[in-house]
Amino acid sequence: MPAVRVELYRVSRVTPDALWAVVGDPWRLAGVDRRATRRVGRARALTVGSEIVTVEAGGVRVWRATTVAARLLELTTMLPRGELGVGYRVVRDPFGSRLVLAAGLQTAERGAALRGPLLHAPALRRRLDRWSAAAARVAAAAAG
Repeated sequence: MPAVRVELYRVSRVTPDALWAVVGDPWRLAGVDRRATRRVGRARALTVGSEIVTVEAGGVRVWRATTVAARLLELTTMLPRGELGVGYRVVRDPFGSRLVLAAGLQTAERGAALRGPLLHAPALRRRLDRWSAAAARVAAAAAG
């Protein structure tokens, strides 16, 4: 299966705990992205196998937690064109904290070896850029 991988990071002036308070709660995080119109459900405790359901552009998306650790979370979901995995970690940075993001799209679609890097990678990168910028703004506003 051809794969598209994207990695990026964003530095924030808030503490790692303040940034993790936003990105470590997937239900709160769904509200950071304006394209995700609402979130559905709430688990009592986030563990491997927990499901997070979001509604975006009229469609329901189910995310499953595959890794849950201290300031690290990885989620996967199925898309029409394949499986999308997103992982993020918050680490200390000399300026405050750093949000490290990685995403990968596994697809079996015809022509994916060429189409993935040309179409899917830039779109995924733009989405992660918007999402990380919004998460940093929300964390900074909450921190005061």
